[in-house]
Amino acid sequence: MTPRLRTAAWLMLALVAGLAWLATQMRIDRDFVAFLPQGGDPGQQFLAHQLRDSAAARLVLVRIGGADPQALAVASEALRAALAADRHFDYVSNGSLAGGLRDLPALHAARYALSPDAAAHMSVDALRDALHRRLEALSSSMAMLEKRWLADDPTGETLGLLALLQPASSPRREWGVWFDAAGQGAMLIAQTHAPASDAGAQQAAMRALDAAFATVRASQPLRIEYSSPGFIAARSESTIAHDAMRVSWMAIAGIVVILLAFYRSLAIVALCALPALAGLLAGLC
Repeated sequence: MTPRLRTAAWLMLALVAGLAWLATQMRIDRDFVAFLPQGGDPGQQFLAHQLRDSAAARLVLVRIGGADPQALAVASEALRAALAADRHFDYVSNGSLAGGLRDLPALHAARYALSPDAAAHMSVDALRDALHRRLEALSSSMAMLEKRWLADDPTGETLGLLALLQPASSPRREWGVWFDAAGQGAMLIAQTHAPASDAGAQQAAMRALDAAFATVRASQPLRIEYSSPGFIAARSESTIAHDAMRVSWMAIAGIVVILLAFYRSLAIVALCALPALAGLLAGLC
């Protein structure tokens, strides 16, 4: 081997070693909020936080269709139970009673902190009036709930919070679960555990949702549609990475063909990779 080729080989090994070191040490930040201006006023900081890790950014809207309402309701409840047990999701609801009862203990535990009138209900007269109302309610359709919380919630803060949380208009309900306005699709809402800015974790949540639906669907002709800010970001990243990789390989192949046609020597074409690797290494550094 000539001294020139030996020098080129050592340079090639040094560049490959440098690239390998960078591949193990370099951290790639996938947080899209990093593109926003840093600092700023409290409003801008709040917006950045909402984009990164708010409850709304982690919401997933799910629709199941392709069958009659009863079959869709059964599939909706099965999917809700599967996602509720999945570590990729913190919260799942389809409007069913089972899902609502699951949230009641947390609401009951924070009843005095959440109730806007809890302090006003602690006087002797207010407590007496509240107990009279509890007594009358024991003979109503709400008797089961009244008996459940009478001992540790005599002022009825939990039931008052439930009344406040009732929306003015709620989704259509059939067979005990939410449906769309046309009654042709069962609706669910879920919240991912990972923030919307974590594209890798959002992709894992998508795979978990698809796997859970595949188990629920079995041989039924059901269809699923879902949308989420985090899922959209994860799909965009995957599409961009795939397209960039394909275009890059096409460009490399074209350059190699041009160099081979011009130099007609594989050794010289291989040496042409030295400045390209050096430029890549410098850019990454």
